[in-house]
Amino acid sequence: MKQLTFNMAIRLICLAGVTILFFGCTDYFKNRKINEGFPPVSILKPEKIKINEVLKPGAIVLLEDFLIVQNEYNPKEDCFFVYTRDKIKFCYSFGSLGQSGTDYEYIAPRVIQNNSGNIFTVFDQSTRSIYYYDMMPDRVVFKKKERINDKDETRFPLQEISFVNDSILLFTTLFGDICSYNIAADSIIDRKHFVTGLKEELGANHPIDYEGFQFSNKGNRIVIGFMFINKVITGELDHHYYMRFNQEKITANVSDFDQDKYSNTVYYMFMLSSDKYIYAQYMGLPFKVFQPFPLNLDGRNFKTLMEVYDWEMNKKALIDFNLDVLRFTMDEKNTCLYTWNPLEDFDYLYKYPLWE
Repeated sequence: MKQLTFNMAIRLICLAGVTILFFGCTDYFKNRKINEGFPPVSILKPEKIKINEVLKPGAIVLLEDFLIVQNEYNPKEDCFFVYTRDKIKFCYSFGSLGQSGTDYEYIAPRVIQNNSGNIFTVFDQSTRSIYYYDMMPDRVVFKKKERINDKDETRFPLQEISFVNDSILLFTTLFGDICSYNIAADSIIDRKHFVTGLKEELGANHPIDYEGFQFSNKGNRIVIGFMFINKVITGELDHHYYMRFNQEKITANVSDFDQDKYSNTVYYMFMLSSDKYIYAQYMGLPFKVFQPFPLNLDGRNFKTLMEVYDWEMNKKALIDFNLDVLRFTMDEKNTCLYTWNPLEDFDYLYKYPLWE
């Protein structure tokens, strides 16, 4: 038998790898968990919008006239890239990573959603400061800086932050709480932690993100999707900004959880909401699919679906984007969704029609 050359061996290894990737991913999707009761799956095709400026996005924020992309942390690049909202035309970039204490420099910036008008806000996880900027077509103007005094959360990053109005914030903590916060009074108004029983059944050392969730709010209305529990719940803020949910005790079956975290099913990744509808980004696949090699020999995968509900939780649509996507930003004015592919170099924004 003819001896294999080095190049031939490499080719065979690569071919075997491609075969594993192909069949592994096929098996994942064949066993994907899908919630019943939705109409047949709608497959949407995107418009690809060429973007040349951003190396790799971390978030997208929409203002009245602008779309702003946060660049993933890179000390040699600007933090925020500003585009016109209607034409997606690049305007300018600004902000940098550092510790000089200037009004345009941050240690660990995170964007805040649901900004009003053309005011853009950045939360620095390290200093707990909120920076306010007035966005203009040719420049950005710093307006003011405020501080969140969340006391026992001070040493830990907040997970998601969103405005209810100019005075009230909603944010989630590393410990699985959702809080309403009064900026003017400089204090937490209300705090909710959802009881699942997992800690009692699995022990105090169970992964805290087994009870993790994502939220979205449209004004005073809130929707929450749990990451490892197949559950979406709704709630609202009363006129004192205390939170009330249709469920505060969440049933979680311990038998559904595996000791190996990566074998557990991921359900809801991110949430969006409009006046009429809830858009729940859904996976229904093992946590392993998000992981890189060698934890996942099949290769990372972010091909999520989108469940659409009305606010009474009637099931309206199930959407397949047929693309690896991390999260979406909703543009109600232009009836579209924006996203990006996290597994490729960032060359495009993907623009999908908004289900109505």
